[in-house]
Amino acid sequence: MINIGENIKTSRKALGLTQEELAVQIGVTPQAVSRWESGSGLPDVTLIVSLADALSVTTDMLLGVDRRDTDESELASIKEALDKLDKENKTPWDAAGAKVKYMLELVESKPMNHVAAAVFTECVADLSRYMEFAGKNDEKWWRDLRLKAIGSGTQVIRFSGKPEWITRTHYALAWIYAHDNDYASAREHINKLPSIKGNRLKESMLQQITAMEFGLDDMKKVLTNNLRELTLAYNKELVYAYEEICWLDDPNEAISYGNWLLDLMASFQKREDLIPYCRGFLWSVYKYMVIAHLRNGDSDAAVKTWNRFDAELKRHRDYYARVLADESLRAAYEERTINSIMKHDDKKIESIKTATLSYIEEPAYNKSITAPKSVLASVNSKIDPKVYADFKSKI
Repeated sequence: MINIGENIKTSRKALGLTQEELAVQIGVTPQAVSRWESGSGLPDVTLIVSLADALSVTTDMLLGVDRRDTDESELASIKEALDKLDKENKTPWDAAGAKVKYMLELVESKPMNHVAAAVFTECVADLSRYMEFAGKNDEKWWRDLRLKAIGSGTQVIRFSGKPEWITRTHYALAWIYAHDNDYASAREHINKLPSIKGNRLKESMLQQITAMEFGLDDMKKVLTNNLRELTLAYNKELVYAYEEICWLDDPNEAISYGNWLLDLMASFQKREDLIPYCRGFLWSVYKYMVIAHLRNGDSDAAVKTWNRFDAELKRHRDYYARVLADESLRAAYEERTINSIMKHDDKKIESIKTATLSYIEEPAYNKSITAPKSVLASVNSKIDPKVYADFKSKI
């Protein structure tokens, strides 16, 4: 049901306007605005355009047109632009800077777009790790950018009303604060994130009640969605920890952990419909395993791992081609997933491999900020340039 009044109220507050100030802008009384927001009256149709302009929103947004498709379209457009920047920049940190610049311009041109604001905050969070590692957290331009991201993120949390974007923004802000060593503020946002503690999960209950209300076939659809989300969550937890392990732990322990992760992901991927939900994490595991082998001085083992990585990239490419060619397979995935796998072609594979080598290469030659800050002070964490050069010559 359309709720124009609620939309007017939310948009007005997002701009920091009083009812009186909005009334003056569109030539009505404050009492009229109050009636609209309370639901006891509706604005005249002739006021819709000027009202939308005053609130810096589209008429669709004001009228309460379903934003799900619009959000997905906006996100797809942003991801396409960010993917292009990934390809155009030689290193992950250069790409991170370019993405922030692009998103800052987008946010400034679309101040009411919560998707753009959330992704901007995420991009600043990504850049924040490189700023911390480089010891540049106190540079004025970065402090100003950081404050702008915090402001944008706060607007998303307060006014978007979208659980997905609110959660993503809390996550990004936690990283921005953590990389600035403001752990108290980071924890405030961390405490707003969903938790796996306990078994009273919404997904589990929805699965059971669907079986009771609609039967087995519908329950299995819910189960599939739950497994996809679980795969993402499980991989994220374990793979993110692996970055620290591959640099700081004993190399043999890191290799053992990596092999266990690959076995785990192989189990997930026995269900083909879960393959797309492992892809990014799978690439990271291979990257960190190569690093562990290089730290161990074993370039031959690193080459073997790299070759497995290359084969896995191509296996995913072939599966995605099969999905895109088969309507029944394609229909099993959301549009967002389809948009991602459509880009996994030979050109994308080369881009992933180039970015992976950039991540490994810079610390190998001791000239970069890629590894965690704690790594840079650890002599044992560095890669022997000769070992890396031998590895590079064989791949």
